[in-house]
Amino acid sequence: MTRRCPDEKKKNMKTLDSDIQSCVAELAVQLADPDVVLAHTTRINSEAGLRVRDSRLIWSPTSLGSGYPGISLFYSELSHHDDYYRAISDQYLKLAFAALQPDTTQGLYSGLTAVAFATRAASKNGQEYSTALLRLDDFIETYVHQVLAFEKSRRLAQAGPTSFSAYDVITGVAGIGRYLLSPGVRRPELLREVLAYLVELTEPVEYEGNLLPGWWVAHSSELGEKTGESHVNFGMSHGISGVLALLSLSWEAEERVAGQEEAIGRIVDWLLEQSVHDEFGMRWPATLSRSEYLSGHVVPARNRPSWCYGSPSIARALQLAGQAVAETSWQDRATVAVVAALSRLESHRDIEEPGLCHGWAGIMHTVGTMNRTLNLDTLATKRDEMLVRVLETRISDAPFSFRNNSNAGSNLDAPGFSEGAAGVALSLLAGSANHAPMTSWDQALLLT
Repeated sequence: MTRRCPDEKKKNMKTLDSDIQSCVAELAVQLADPDVVLAHTTRINSEAGLRVRDSRLIWSPTSLGSGYPGISLFYSELSHHDDYYRAISDQYLKLAFAALQPDTTQGLYSGLTAVAFATRAASKNGQEYSTALLRLDDFIETYVHQVLAFEKSRRLAQAGPTSFSAYDVITGVAGIGRYLLSPGVRRPELLREVLAYLVELTEPVEYEGNLLPGWWVAHSSELGEKTGESHVNFGMSHGISGVLALLSLSWEAEERVAGQEEAIGRIVDWLLEQSVHDEFGMRWPATLSRSEYLSGHVVPARNRPSWCYGSPSIARALQLAGQAVAETSWQDRATVAVVAALSRLESHRDIEEPGLCHGWAGIMHTVGTMNRTLNLDTLATKRDEMLVRVLETRISDAPFSFRNNSNAGSNLDAPGFSEGAAGVALSLLAGSANHAPMTSWDQALLLT
């Protein structure tokens, strides 16, 4: 085995940092003009002939994941290093506000909360945009009350399972709860109502003669499409790991409701019971159908590690839970799980795309975030290797330097946060700096 001397390692890291800064600077130019960005994405959608759902993965104006708010996050982060970028961030926010329809919000990643999250990230002193934010927060409160009232009626009437749009991070109140936990929002009663609902969600429910987890959904895993068998979801984006992360972060912030600690314990116990092992160690399926769940004999297909559904983010949720209630055994299991996920990834190389949601950038940022507590050389090395891998996916003739080769098809040029260039750039900045982002943009991933 070749061992690097300290000087060689320092030289290599300096070269890597230079490559990252060059890449981010290029992206800052490529994404700077909203008209150019919109022209590219409109043409791409037209030429690709995408379904409506897939086209929204590439561009949706008020989406945090694929619209103006997510690109604004990138320039807000850059503005902490160079005030020049502040005007570009503000321009993207103005376009997001202009496109906003107050009655079409859904979760943290679209509409009201998406624009509010990006706006708070752009405010350096907590006072800017205060009038607009107060108005947005009023609308968000009305929306959350509507969701919680519907969910209360559903449970009282025993009217079947819940849905992603009620509870999850992307489209439900777990994501909105993370926004409500942010400094400056000051809606503690609303946050507690969300937490109380999520605590109740961890209690089992009866569905078609079977006792099932309370977050069981009747639709498929495809964002609410009513096809396929009902299922239970493990992931951070649409499953119980996002709920666990919010309950744990809130507990640590001393935002607590009755039964919250017990709910955290229930989720952790369930995740540990449902874990499976392969030659690399602990892992989880992305979802389980009813037949799989009730049979108890699950050999899940190999799923890629990722932020949205994979073991790394589930491990982060376990780590957050362990830190919140001072349970070291949960933190230890989280470490074992993320090391196993990285070993599995090194062997299988399942990932091709660079993005945050289910690409290299998301895993890299998750691992880096976990390792700020763990401080393990193994994870630091893996994080650096993934920085290199993200840069290797860069494409010289792509309008936004990186291409999405995932859900919606291949060779799609996405500019946004979840699956596009803005999210990749933010992860590169954080990886190079090796500290928490200045704008706390990764709160949207429920990692912090």
